Amino acid sequence: MTPRVRNFAVLLSAAVLLLGLKFAINSFNRPTDEVLIQQALAASIEASRKGEPGGVIDMLSQQLKVNQQLAPDTSEIKRFIKASHPEVTLSNTRALVTGNEARIVSPVNLKFSFLGQTVNQPIDSVTLVFQKEEAREFLFLPVSKWRLIEVRMPENQVPTHEE
Repeated sequence: MTPRVRNFAVLLSAAVLLLGLKFAINSFNRPTDEVLIQQALAASIEASRKGEPGGVIDMLSQQLKVNQQLAPDTSEIKRFIKASHPEVTLSNTRALVTGNEARIVSPVNLKFSFLGQTVNQPIDSVTLVFQKEEAREFLFLPVSKWRLIEVRMPENQVPTHEE
């Protein structure tokens, strides 16, 4: 074995060992599902408030439904977030986790800007349904992520742009 090949093999082995070690440490120090959901939700709400759609879109399932209807496509959601910087406030962020599904039921206040007007929409009871979905970390490591798959709210309180 030439020194160049040996050095490459040593570096490759070290990289694989470090990735394996990181994976093992993350497996042992992993927060509870409820904490993972709360952290992802808080990051998503903060990104929304700043008008940064990436953190919000990452949390949404591709099968997201709002009151049994498919949600708008991601490009429309991105435009809305960039334009209106919605602020979402939940009174309760405790998730009830059952297997691969979790629910948060809470009053919500939604505040956003539309055509120069500030819309403040309180919603009495919103149910957020999360589901574990497969995702990739480092482009190739399979991981499970909690994603928002369904939102339920009273029909008479669904926010619209016309308000």
